[in-house]
Amino acid sequence: MNAPALNLFRPLKSFGGRIKRRIDDHLRGETDDTYFDIHNLPKLNAFLMARDCPLLTTDPREAEQDVAGAMRYILGLLASRRKTSALTAGAFAERLSADVSLSMMARQNIREAFASDPAARVKRVFELREDLRAAWPLALTPKQRGEYLAWLVSFVRDDFQITPEAAVWFLIEQDEDPSRGLAASFRLHPEWQAAVPHGLTRFGWPALKAWVGSRYGLDCRWLRKATLPKQFRPWDELLLLRQAQPHIKPPTRDDDLLEWVKGTPRIAKCVDARWLADLKADLADRLPTRAGVNVLGLFRYTSGLQHAVKSTVESLTSVGVRTGLRDFPVLFLREPRNKQAFDAIEPFDVTILNTGIDVPVAEAYRKSGLHARPGVYRVGIWWWELEELPKQWLDRGDGVDEIWAPTRFIADAMRSAFRKPVFAMGPGLELPAFDPLPKEYFGLDPERFTFSFVFDMNSRMQRKNPLGLLDAFRRAFRPDEPVELVIKVSPPESYYKDQWLILRDAIAATPNVKLVDRVLTRAELLGLLNAADSYVSLHRSEGFGLTCAEAMLLGKPVIATRYSGNLDFMTDDNSYFVDYARIALTEDIDPYPRGAIWAEPHVGHAAKQMREVFENQQQARNRGERAKQDLASSLSIVAAGERMRTRLDEIYRLRGR
Repeated sequence: MNAPALNLFRPLKSFGGRIKRRIDDHLRGETDDTYFDIHNLPKLNAFLMARDCPLLTTDPREAEQDVAGAMRYILGLLASRRKTSALTAGAFAERLSADVSLSMMARQNIREAFASDPAARVKRVFELREDLRAAWPLALTPKQRGEYLAWLVSFVRDDFQITPEAAVWFLIEQDEDPSRGLAASFRLHPEWQAAVPHGLTRFGWPALKAWVGSRYGLDCRWLRKATLPKQFRPWDELLLLRQAQPHIKPPTRDDDLLEWVKGTPRIAKCVDARWLADLKADLADRLPTRAGVNVLGLFRYTSGLQHAVKSTVESLTSVGVRTGLRDFPVLFLREPRNKQAFDAIEPFDVTILNTGIDVPVAEAYRKSGLHARPGVYRVGIWWWELEELPKQWLDRGDGVDEIWAPTRFIADAMRSAFRKPVFAMGPGLELPAFDPLPKEYFGLDPERFTFSFVFDMNSRMQRKNPLGLLDAFRRAFRPDEPVELVIKVSPPESYYKDQWLILRDAIAATPNVKLVDRVLTRAELLGLLNAADSYVSLHRSEGFGLTCAEAMLLGKPVIATRYSGNLDFMTDDNSYFVDYARIALTEDIDPYPRGAIWAEPHVGHAAKQMREVFENQQQARNRGERAKQDLASSLSIVAAGERMRTRLDEIYRLRGR
């Protein structure tokens, strides 16, 4: 048996040790009511045992069992010692993973435990659940983390696939935060943000702690000793101070600003030489003169809206516009955590909302845990797929000051619906670098000509029309011909089960059709489009047509319905169009109401176009290359950024900046 590792972390098991810990807590000014001690292993294990959860341990043999056992071993070590920053500092993980006193299997399980990022899903639960934030506003702090942990290990194991080990892991991460969870809580509580808008700056941190203490009746050592990690650059701290106290107006001239800081006692007492040096760097970067914009969108949900909001940010930053990013959380957890933070608290005076027109602006703020700061100019970048909007959405324009429409098709729909300025603002789209993948990677036959189509069930199967594509494919090709079709569909989650079964059965009944129904990374998805020889979309309507554009940027000949937003970048010279008839929906297909108009592509013409591409492959490749060149220019990221920056500069000018 291997010797126990890291003796330094062994728990205090003796009676004398437990007495010492209680005395220590008393001297620190903590009580059970104000402080759930996550670093008291006997107490924590008693808590877990009462809820039928696996116990934590310092026995390294537990790490040999599996990854969950490795997590219990890691957490057991950390729960035995109060002053650590092991989960958020890589040194501990590296040292433990390389500890030769542990078996090879234990070290491998430990590496996998750290790599699995156990806290990500737990963090997502608190972001998603407004009711939890209301019930336990201090759940991320020592005050209420015991109550929150009890709920996590008792009720959400199945719903969110959270294990007790992951729940404890998350709370230990929060405890390692010098702010003791206050900073993370501030970013998710609109009430806190409204009360102390500059609470995460050096100027407002004492006021925030005083407000929290008063609001929740707290007078305890952990709150008094909580310190604020660096959150913002100095110039941004001054902006947040100005927002909280509008009578404070920092000058923007370099020399004037530095003298103003030094000569204003209430400001000068809060800063030091390092902060002043960083402020000089901000001035050298010309931050006071650069436009800035907040962006609220679906940054972590793999979808067309995610591509749209990321493209918006990339375009803005390419032309020097500063951005503050805020994620709108959704239930489907496809990207639990990202290295980039998406938790900005609306620092700039203009906000772009890219959350989807089906989400009212007030709801977007509420669900995001974000206070809608008064005086902010709000722009909706909204995507829509039909010629008209549903009547129940005609109040959506009330929450914004103007609208940027990604295509002419969308702009026409918005102008007819809202009494707000609508600007056509074509998006930018450039593909990231990725490693090409062979057809075999996706189970495709390298000897066959491959057509591809990609869609998300949440985008409504009826609109995307894969059944029409299957019909066209059957009409175009005999089963013995060297051609195949691959349809990539995002998993159906718990919705659209009936549609999913219809699609699955239709694919199974069609020879030479491959279904890919697993989540692909961005690189894998581009690899699939690149591995195919042609892309086909028999959509009934598109706001833009993202996958068509991506395939064209890859130089693939694209066949698509001659209707809706894709006409902004598809032409007869660079694409293959399919004729259609305008028809009215005969039933409600949420969110598209009965009676709304969309296209019904002619399946026979689609089959003819697919046959044309297959039989004249060189000509089709030439057209695909022409498409690639056209879109590289018309969908340039920089060009899109320049369009947006020009309008932002005008907004700031009209607002007197």
